Amino acid sequence: MLLLSPLAQSEPTSLMLLVDRLARAPLSQVLIFALVWTILRFAIAAPLLKAARHERRGGWKALSFLNEFADAMVYAAIIVFMLVRPFGIQTFWIPSESMFDTLHKNDMIVANKFIYRISDPKREDIVVFRPPAEALQPGDSATDFIKRLVGVPGDVIEIRKGKLFLNGEEQSEPFVDFTDPFQPSTLLPKDRWDDIVMPDFKLVKDGDKYVPLTIMGDRVNGETVPSYTITDPDEMARLKALPPAAVPDGHYLFMGDNRNGSLDSRFWGVVPRASIIGRSEFIWMPLSRLGQTK
Repeated sequence: MLLLSPLAQSEPTSLMLLVDRLARAPLSQVLIFALVWTILRFAIAAPLLKAARHERRGGWKALSFLNEFADAMVYAAIIVFMLVRPFGIQTFWIPSESMFDTLHKNDMIVANKFIYRISDPKREDIVVFRPPAEALQPGDSATDFIKRLVGVPGDVIEIRKGKLFLNGEEQSEPFVDFTDPFQPSTLLPKDRWDDIVMPDFKLVKDGDKYVPLTIMGDRVNGETVPSYTITDPDEMARLKALPPAAVPDGHYLFMGDNRNGSLDSRFWGVVPRASIIGRSEFIWMPLSRLGQTK
């Protein structure tokens, strides 16, 4: 009998949703926030300074506290949203199971944005990035993605019979999992992974374009991602005959750890270096999942 273990999910708390909204607050809102507190601080500074020493109690103490609190809000906005968030770290909320079991839906992670200012992304890093336009379905709003980096510039990456090959050599991927295709919220035991029918994959160079190909028999690129859907059998055969291409300079190739439950570079292609945001370092919420991401 096949036993399936449910994905460990927790519903996002109000605090988690609030933190996620704050982490994504646009700079214009941050500036307005800081301006309001600055105006308030100047408005109460005059009566504070004019009050005689013997009047500095009761209401004066309340105004003094408000003045100090306004100071703290302004400095927090400047330090957190104009220094720490752009150049240091940022929190992100995980909205799907595409990185299961490494990351669960509704985990909140801390991403290191400084590391990629001083070094290039490395193979097997868990990376937050802005997706290319081809990755967005019609009607989708732009959002950040998080996936595993499997191919750096110069790498030839292929999937054959469910196995990942790097420059022709099969790779061990201890972080990879598969979920039941009929019950997306359940984990498939490893002794049943061979039952999963996975498309082969290769990146090809067609003229000056790099095209991701998912191959099932004679069928190449279904309708998963409209940008690369192919319907003409002759075009399928032509592209399928092309040799695998190396990841181009300045670009990276990503896949989800939940290998059959992730829309990733296999379907929408490579990601430019400029779109990479940071490296996932650790899970900080929920507290039951606290720990480093690997």
